[in-house]
Amino acid sequence: MSMVIICEKPDVMRKVAMALGLNKKGEKEHYYTNKDESIYSTSVRGHFLTLLMPDEYKYGENTKEKDSWVIDTLPIVPEKFEKKVIEDSNAKSKLKTIISLCKKCDTIVNCGDADREGQIIVDEILEKYGFLNNSKKQIKRLWLPAQTEEDIRDGVANLLDNKAYTNLSKEGIAREYLDWLYGINITRLMTLKKGRLLNSGRLIIPIVKYIYDRDMAIKNFIPVPYFIVKSTKNGVNLITKEKWKTKEESIKQMEELNKIGKAVVKDIKEKEFKPQPKKLFSLNTLQQTLSKQGYKADRVLELAQSLYDKGLTTYPRTSSEYLKESEKDNCKKYINAHQNRAGKPLKFKDSKNIFDNSKVKAEKSEKNSESADTSHSAITPTFKISGIDSLTKDEKIVYEVICKRFYANFCEEETIIAKKEMIINVGDYEFKINGQAIKQEGYYFFEKESGDVMLPNLQIGNEFDILFVTEEKKTTPPPKVSIIELFNWFLKPFKKVDLEKLAKETDEEEKENEVVDETVESDDEDYKLMLQGIQIGTEATRAETVKKCVNTGYITETVKKKSITYNITDIGIDFIETLDMLNINLYTEKTIEFSKLMKKVFDNDLALDEIVKLSKNELIEIIENAKKVEVTKMENKNEREVFGKLTCCGDLPIYKGEKNGKVYFSSFNQEKPFILFQETKLFGTPVKISESNVKKLLKGEGVTFKLKSKAGKDYEGIVSITGVNGKDEQYAGSPKFSLAFPSNK
Repeated sequence: MSMVIICEKPDVMRKVAMALGLNKKGEKEHYYTNKDESIYSTSVRGHFLTLLMPDEYKYGENTKEKDSWVIDTLPIVPEKFEKKVIEDSNAKSKLKTIISLCKKCDTIVNCGDADREGQIIVDEILEKYGFLNNSKKQIKRLWLPAQTEEDIRDGVANLLDNKAYTNLSKEGIAREYLDWLYGINITRLMTLKKGRLLNSGRLIIPIVKYIYDRDMAIKNFIPVPYFIVKSTKNGVNLITKEKWKTKEESIKQMEELNKIGKAVVKDIKEKEFKPQPKKLFSLNTLQQTLSKQGYKADRVLELAQSLYDKGLTTYPRTSSEYLKESEKDNCKKYINAHQNRAGKPLKFKDSKNIFDNSKVKAEKSEKNSESADTSHSAITPTFKISGIDSLTKDEKIVYEVICKRFYANFCEEETIIAKKEMIINVGDYEFKINGQAIKQEGYYFFEKESGDVMLPNLQIGNEFDILFVTEEKKTTPPPKVSIIELFNWFLKPFKKVDLEKLAKETDEEEKENEVVDETVESDDEDYKLMLQGIQIGTEATRAETVKKCVNTGYITETVKKKSITYNITDIGIDFIETLDMLNINLYTEKTIEFSKLMKKVFDNDLALDEIVKLSKNELIEIIENAKKVEVTKMENKNEREVFGKLTCCGDLPIYKGEKNGKVYFSSFNQEKPFILFQETKLFGTPVKISESNVKKLLKGEGVTFKLKSKAGKDYEGIVSITGVNGKDEQYAGSPKFSLAFPSNK
């Protein structure tokens, strides 16, 4: 018996090889094997196959060319979707090796990442080359929620039949088809109507719309004045609950209180409160937390993925903040492994706030009862602690944030807070001042959520003078959409945002008196809806889609030390308003409908050809309605003068652009992305590239720059562009630079 394990990434291939003792390297290091060549570990590198573009399909002699951008050819719906190998020589070489090993071995193991995308990355290769349903081959699945050597060996010893993941694969294919159908057709429709390239997509549209709606609310906001009455005499802040519309009303209240002249401490109540730590991290909440340190969502995912690949943390693309009940023993191992590095004793807790199956995996339908469990628990550290010292600075920051949340949940010592409430009367008018003192640190050692809040130094029965005054204030507009709010909306898209509440003025005095809130909202309904597919995008796609919205110029990101916010651009405004004019409603409700359709495919309630038929009918209606609407043409950025041509990409046209005062050079081409900012970093050194030097770089010529080494030493380097990160690669569109040194140096 022989077996080949096909991993999604080379790093995982090497890890599997190490765990199984496969020390013999194959040709070009495309695989590892053992002495008797009975087990092979090989890998792809992301998708080696991609759906054909419209111009690559054969439509017959009597059919108009579908690659021509003419509205009468829309909608473009292939009779049968087909895939081809991506244009990458390394991918083709690796694929040749994989096919050879699959032919040679009796058992083929899909070891794509433990998610929907990982499933289809390997399945699509097995299907295209006739292995997936080959009765002479055993097709198995190696599902790795964690990538320690022990997890890998356990997984290989307990392989599942790949057919148990068929519905997950079908759901992934449904997502591919929907993205292709709506992305291709709506992009072409919008572009043809507006006269400039307007990239559209199933997820791009609702995200841009959400930010558009907020910025319009801010733009149209009219401040409303109001008045408060307060006294700060003797260092005691007393603020009335009421807010008056007119100054006269507030003066009346002020005079009534000042007539009384004195305040008296009526009562001081005290009670102990034991707050609970925040739930373990999902990818969403990890991204929100790290945004406060200036990390963008796609960067957090990249770092979390790296930690998972190193075996230090569990699978990152999870939407749950809970662990499965079957993971209690593993959790105990993790606690024991981290006991000495935590800094405070940890203790296993069998708590429903931590372990809850109902908030990790959805119930299976009758038609889907045979499928494997594909759910993922919250992100935690694993029992592996070797290799922490070799992490990069950013990896260490993310790792420690994950660890501290885990430690907080299993901290042996309870957190105890003494809460105090001072009741002060001015006549019959009652004021309440809240305070607190931390009596026992507990999990605050790891994640401190608040501190001591002192009450005035007064006792029951004490009297003191007062002097109330009126103060004019104005209502404030709702804030810009932050990464925290946006990513909360992804999970709870139908939870209405109370703009008045967001706009409500928060006085500095009230901030000073802020104490821990004892109320704990149930998340039962949120998880019930989420597991039914009622959410925008997935953990795997959200960060990348937000990045696409920025790269297309529809929105911008503002990164500050403790927050990241989003702003609509002029192009983004025109994009949404054109969608509205054309009656193309692909906003929140429609996006949720797409998610439900994909869930139906997973549950075997809907076939792939049915989802294509539904999409085709809807696209026909959208396009026919749009034909009747006249739309003012927009300036076509791509019609401007070509700045230069990128030689390494087949003389790809490059255009000069400007956004927020920053000059950049871009292809404005979603399929062949390229972007170079005039002010950038070359090998760690900030530089401003002159236009003449940009043209030289585009031609593939070397340009000499004065650079600085990590040690701070100045040197001259010859920089040239040798390639570009493709649309499916990390940092899509970024140039690949090479560095050489002058011969006389």
